[in-house]
Amino acid sequence: MDQGFTVHVSFAAESLAQARERAVMYVEALAILRPEVSLLDTRLSRGDLWPLGEPSFCGVEGPDGELCNDVHQHPGFHSGPGLGGLSWGDGDPR
Repeated sequence: MDQGFTVHVSFAAESLAQARERAVMYVEALAILRPEVSLLDTRLSRGDLWPLGEPSFCGVEGPDGELCNDVHQHPGFHSGPGLGGLSWGDGDPR
């Protein structure tokens, strides 16, 4: 049976919002190279508080069971995976 493991990547950012954006870019790039990496399982934390991490991605479930692949706490509608994915929810389009 496979066991779960975690890798921690350190990087600098000027704000939590900028850190979220960068974390998502890094994870999406890694997922392209290694499809077994789960996007929705990734977490973001300050370097000295890694046990208190928050999700990197939104993950809200849509009407057809798809999960929002946008940045955690994003404004506007939720977005399904892929280009032109289904959008749902309340909010202004981005």
